[in-house]
Amino acid sequence: MKKIIYSLAILALFSQTIASCSSDDNGTENVNPDPNPNPNPNPNPNPGTESQVQLSASAETLYLGETVTFTATLDGQDITNEATFYIDDVAISGNTFTTNEEGSFLVHASYPNAQNSQYVQVTFEANPFENLVGQGNFIYNGTSYELNGALLSLQGVYDDNNGGYTAWWIQYGWSGNNPNTTNTLIAVSFDTPATVVGNQVTDYVLPDANQNVYYSIIGLVINGSSLLTEQYLDGTGSIIYNNLQTSSSPVTADFNISVTSPVHNLTFNYIGMVTPPTSGGKPAAKSAIKDVKIKSYKELQADKIAFYKNFNR
Repeated sequence: MKKIIYSLAILALFSQTIASCSSDDNGTENVNPDPNPNPNPNPNPNPGTESQVQLSASAETLYLGETVTFTATLDGQDITNEATFYIDDVAISGNTFTTNEEGSFLVHASYPNAQNSQYVQVTFEANPFENLVGQGNFIYNGTSYELNGALLSLQGVYDDNNGGYTAWWIQYGWSGNNPNTTNTLIAVSFDTPATVVGNQVTDYVLPDANQNVYYSIIGLVINGSSLLTEQYLDGTGSIIYNNLQTSSSPVTADFNISVTSPVHNLTFNYIGMVTPPTSGGKPAAKSAIKDVKIKSYKELQADKIAFYKNFNR
C-alpha cells in the first residue's frame, strides 16, 4: 500500500502541520537484517573523478521507530551489499536505520574506487496519530472491519460550477496507530456549502446532520491491499454527523456514513477523536478562513481524480 500521509496532512481540520507523540528515550539505533561486520570507517575515501555511487532511501520522512532501507547502485549495478552507508558521516553496518530520536539525518554511501554518493536527508518525526482514541467500523459488502482512529480533513474551497462554492472534505478511518501502514482504511469524500465574497472565503459549513453532499469513496484498504477502482467514484451516499465538537481539543465526532451502488455497498460509523490530540483545538474552518485558497471547478475534478490515482499506483 502506498503511503497516504501526504493526503492526510494537506489541510486537516487544523491549520498547523501534523506531527506529535510516540517517543522512547533510548536514542538512535540502526537495525540491520544483514549487517556488514566491517564497515568502512572513512566517510570520504574516494572524492575523485570516478563514477559516482547513486543512493536512494525507501522513505525520506518516517515516524519514530520505523525503519528506512538504503539502496546503492554504481553505473546501474546494485552494490548495496558491498557499499558502506554513513549516518551524519558515521559508518553503520548494513543498509537500514531506525531511531527513537526526532530529527533529520544526512546519509551517504561509499564504494571502493568510486565517488561517494550525494547526501540524502531522512527525517524522523513523532507519530501524531498514536494517541488518537475512538471506536468504529466499516462494513463492506457484508464484512465488518474495526476502526480505532480517524481524521477529518478539509481539502479546500472550490467553485461548484453552478454559481456557488463548495468545501471539499475527506473523512478517514483506520485500524492501528499509523494510517500509512495500516491494513484497514476507509476514506469518504463529500462537500458542504461555502460562502465567498470578493474572491475571499468568508464562511463554510462544518459537517453536520443535513448539509453534506456525498462525492465518492476516495480510499479503501482491506488486508493491506487497495480495492479502489473507478467504480468507487460513482454511487450515492448519506453523510450524517450526529455530533462534531470543533471547540474541543482534540476535535471529536460521532458520524454515520453509508454508500450504495450496483458494485459496492458500505457503511462507515465512528465515535471519538478526529484530529490528533496535540493539534490544539483551533479549527482552520474558522480561525484561518482567510487563508483558504479558492480553486476552480476544473481543479476540484482534477484533485478528486488525483486521490483515486494515488491509491492505485
